[in-house]
Amino acid sequence: MDKTILLICLTSALFISSATAETLKCERNEKYGKGGGKETSFIVETKGSEINSVTYSGMFYSGQEGGAYTCDLEATLTDGKTKWTKSGDVVTITLKPESADQDSQESTIRIKLGPKSFNAEFNVAPMGFCGFGAEFPRTMKLSPSGKCKVKF
Repeated sequence: MDKTILLICLTSALFISSATAETLKCERNEKYGKGGGKETSFIVETKGSEINSVTYSGMFYSGQEGGAYTCDLEATLTDGKTKWTKSGDVVTITLKPESADQDSQESTIRIKLGPKSFNAEFNVAPMGFCGFGAEFPRTMKLSPSGKCKVKF
C-alpha cells in the first residue's frame, strides 16, 4: 500500500512540474532613416507544451509628424474568435474577421514550439489589425538562446 501512495505522489509531481506556465517573447527594434523605425513584439504563453495565448504588436514610424502606424493582435485558446488546430508539433491559429467589411482572406499564424523557442509564420491580412502602412512580418523566430529574428 505504501508503494502505491509513493508512486501516485511521484507521478503527480512529474505531471505538475511538466505543466508549468512559460512566457516566450521575441522583441525587435530597428531604426532607419531620419528618425524612422520598426518595433515588433510577439509573445507566446504556454502551459507545459501547449500554447494558450499569443500577442503581436508592431509599430512602424517614419520620424515625421503623423507617420506612425500600428498592428495589434491578441488570441487565446478560449476566446471564441479564433480557431486553433494542432498537427504534430505545429499549432495553426485561424483568425476570424471582426467585421463584415474586412478582407475575406483567411488569416493564419502557424507556430512551431520548441524548448524555450518558437518559429512563427504569419499569413495575416492587415485590415482589421493594422493601421494604413503597417503590416505583419512573414516570420518571427525565437532561438533557445533568446535571439529574436524578424523577416518582413
